[in-house]
Amino acid sequence: MVLLIFLMIPYVSAENVTIDNTMSIQDTVNNVNDNDVIFLMPGTYVESGIEIDKNITLQGLGNTSDVIIDSNHTNSIILVNSVSKVKFFNLTFINGKGPDYGGAIHSELGGQIYVDHCDFINNTAGHNGGAIDIAGEQHRIKWETFTNYGFLNATNCNFINNSAGHDGGALATYWGNSYIYNSTFRLNYAERDGGALRVGVYSTTLTENCTFDNNNAKEWGGALYNWPGQLTVNNCTISNNYAGIQGGAMITSGGLNVTNSKILNNTAKRKGGAIFIAEETPHIPSTVIFSNNIISGNTAKVGSLVYVDETTATGTSFDGNIWDIDPNSDEWEKAFITNDLIKSPTIFVDENGNTYVVTPKEKPSNPDDTPHVPDEKPNHHPETPEITNQTETPENTNQSDDVVENNTNKELQTNSSDNTNKDSNQTQNSTDIINENTNTTQTDTEKIESDSTQTIPEEIQEMIEEVLESVNTQSNSTTTLDTSAGISNMQSAQNQNQEPNTADESPSTVGKENTAHEITKKDDVSKKAEQSPLPYIIAIVAVMAILIFGYTRRKDE
Repeated sequence: MVLLIFLMIPYVSAENVTIDNTMSIQDTVNNVNDNDVIFLMPGTYVESGIEIDKNITLQGLGNTSDVIIDSNHTNSIILVNSVSKVKFFNLTFINGKGPDYGGAIHSELGGQIYVDHCDFINNTAGHNGGAIDIAGEQHRIKWETFTNYGFLNATNCNFINNSAGHDGGALATYWGNSYIYNSTFRLNYAERDGGALRVGVYSTTLTENCTFDNNNAKEWGGALYNWPGQLTVNNCTISNNYAGIQGGAMITSGGLNVTNSKILNNTAKRKGGAIFIAEETPHIPSTVIFSNNIISGNTAKVGSLVYVDETTATGTSFDGNIWDIDPNSDEWEKAFITNDLIKSPTIFVDENGNTYVVTPKEKPSNPDDTPHVPDEKPNHHPETPEITNQTETPENTNQSDDVVENNTNKELQTNSSDNTNKDSNQTQNSTDIINENTNTTQTDTEKIESDSTQTIPEEIQEMIEEVLESVNTQSNSTTTLDTSAGISNMQSAQNQNQEPNTADESPSTVGKENTAHEITKKDDVSKKAEQSPLPYIIAIVAVMAILIFGYTRRKDE
């Protein structure tokens, strides 16, 4: 009897379905069950907007270049708007055009995406993630917030000539973790930041054995843009990338760990030819570690090797790296702009290939011709809770489901070079304009104080000094002010061209759901400006005028 009941239970197993390019991929997806595999015969499948809401696999038969899914510039090719696990093998995705996110693959609401031996060529997105965009989903129930993190595992893939209208020319993540292994990113372009990859808020990305070559960002991060996630780079080559403002190879405002990698011949128009470490984002760890890397041939107007922002990078270290500039030379001070964060020893390689262990100077200085001031570039994220790493790094990258799924919970983010460099050159540099007025303002301030006290009798001078002492006491009880810095920062804030903040507010009602893109649409956060001392100066001058007037009148009487 028990055996009979057991035999009556329906048995569900994965089935294989094979189609050719005369058949619809969408229709086939609609008709298969969870865990089924769809095999695609060699050929070109002209199709887009393929919606997938189940756990399935799409696999090309033959070489990767033999099976092509072509959107013909009409829409994103694949849309995953569920927590489904979808796998792609031996496929080429071309000419995808996402109106907002993910030209080839757009996954939201916590979808799990696996791509292996796939090529992504000539895909575009209006906002982020020219080829692939991964995002999670957030729920607010009563006073608790729950998040379904998206996930991407990209292995043995090529990302060629993809572009994004905002960030992440090839890949972008928000509330999405990613593991990228043995893949190539070449000739990708971002209209704003992260020519190849953008690691966004609530995201962690691990890249291993990857090549980032000839990618271009019009503003920040020629290849990699980590703002403000957690990014690990191991055994990668990052070369010949370009940023129109900061960070020729990469820029970070979150945790960054770069090891055993080559960072070669990257260019930033302004600061940080290889690396730019930016101001940290609130509640996001900003420890940056570089160890055992080769860093050579990078160029920038200021800090051809590294530029570390003054207010960030707690615990940052550069240890055991090979540089192309002697850390004991004057050139080092111009190439390595830091806040005494480098550790020794560091290896220097001379022009003949000889290696030396050297101890860097303690205080690399900022070049006199380009004083450091807050950049006109705003931060791009609202305040976020602290990120914690939930799992360990995957040990290998075999294609078996068991190994791939071990990576799931790990928190890991087409234009030609000539055209993009031309666009980058159009970016206006307002730093010199902002700083130009600092010395003048300071001189005028000193002149006011000098003229006000030059002809005052000794009796009144004593009264004025008492008032000044009282004002200074009150000022020091609240904040320490620097006149020139305060006025300069005020002028800097007025001259900054910040984008309007269009980010939606975090969910605040019971049961309300928001995707990462809805909350971080623009992500703009203004730079902090120091308090201006101008009111104190005006008060002092007014008090002195009153005292002089009273003294003169009493003398006449």
